[in-house]
Order: sequence, then structure tokens, then C-alpha cells
Amino acid sequence: MRLVATSAPSLAGEGGVAQLQQLQADMRAALGAGDYRRVRQLDDTCTLVLDRLIEINRQQPGALLQAMLDLKQMYADLLTECQTRPARVC
Repeated sequence: MRLVATSAPSLAGEGGVAQLQQLQADMRAALGAGDYRRVRQLDDTCTLVLDRLIEINRQQPGALLQAMLDLKQMYADLLTECQTRPARVC
């Protein structure tokens, strides 16, 4: 067996937006499955990724605008879901 070191994918430009969209899709899937523990984990990850995306793409804010609007909608959906579930779950 041989170990190979890989670098982390870049969060610059479209690649970063694609990663944010994948994270959002994973959060929606976890929400749909009722896996609130996973939603919480992904939410923590989302915070870190979003902070880094903003930092890296500061000179090109337009690349992030639609992704952030989509993410905002996903969080609105999450809040709606939490309002229909028992308080201890969300």
C-alpha cells in the first residue's frame, strides 16, 4: 500500500461555489432523512466553509451571491422543518 498526500480543493471561484452547493445538498438530504445530528455537523462545516469562501473570493463577490441566496433559502427551510418537529429534535 502506498499513501499519497493530496491538497485540499480550492475554494476560489466556481470550485468554491460548487463545494458550497454540495454542502447545501448534503444538508438538504440529511434534513429530508430526519438526521438532525448530521444537519448539525454540516451546519458547523458550512460556517467554516462560508467564512473561508468569503475570505478567498473577496475580490469577486458576485461568484458567491447566488450560492449564498440558495443557502439562505435552505436555512429558511430548516427553520420551517424545526417548527413542525418536536423542539428537542432541532
